[in-house]
Order: sequence, then structure tokens, then C-alpha cells
Amino acid sequence: MLKVKIEVGCTNEFREVSEHRTYNEALKEVCKLFDNGETGDFLIYESVANWTRIRPHMLVEQPCPVCGKPTRQMDMERTYDCHGIPFRYVCYKCKRRIEATKGYDGEYYTEADECIDSDY
Repeated sequence: MLKVKIEVGCTNEFREVSEHRTYNEALKEVCKLFDNGETGDFLIYESVANWTRIRPHMLVEQPCPVCGKPTRQMDMERTYDCHGIPFRYVCYKCKRRIEATKGYDGEYYTEADECIDSDY
């Protein structure tokens, strides 16, 4: 049985909120609690050795920059540009589409595109 717990203030102490059979059910409960205004850290707790801490900033919904679908930050994945440099976070579907088309995000560029001033 998995337990959902919420941090009490900044004390690193947690109060139990609910119990769930699966991790996905517990995660849905955490998202619902966050959407209803809970602001502390959350624990999905199975045992002393098996628990997951979820910080509130990972639960904020923001639009995917490609498709505009509201997605929680913890569900977004990083894309990379043509040189393997991290580019941006997008939803799972958009990342798969980007990888299937060009293999990288953004436009192809070279050093000539960087426009670094000579006095830099």
C-alpha cells in the first residue's frame, strides 16, 4: 500500500493524507492536492527504503512550446539542438515527433550564425 504524505511547514515532517494501491493512483492524488492549493513537498511512501519526494515546482502546468498543450513540468522532456546542446522542454508527443523528423530541435547552425563580436 502506498501512502501520500504532505510536508508540514518547513519542518521536514510529513502528515499522511491517503493510501493507494498503485503509484499512478498516488501520483494523481498528489496532482489533485497541488491543484487544490497544497504547497508543501509531497511523499509517495511505501517503506523507509522506498519513497519518492515530489517538489511543488515539478507539478506546475505550463504550455508545451510546440503544441500548446498544458503539461506538468515533471512530464516534459528536454530536446537537443543539432550539436547536442540542451534546447528546451516539450511534451512527450512533441519530443517523439521532433526526433522522428529531423533528429534535433531548432534549426541547423554553424559558428557563422553565432555572431560573436570581435571585442567579446
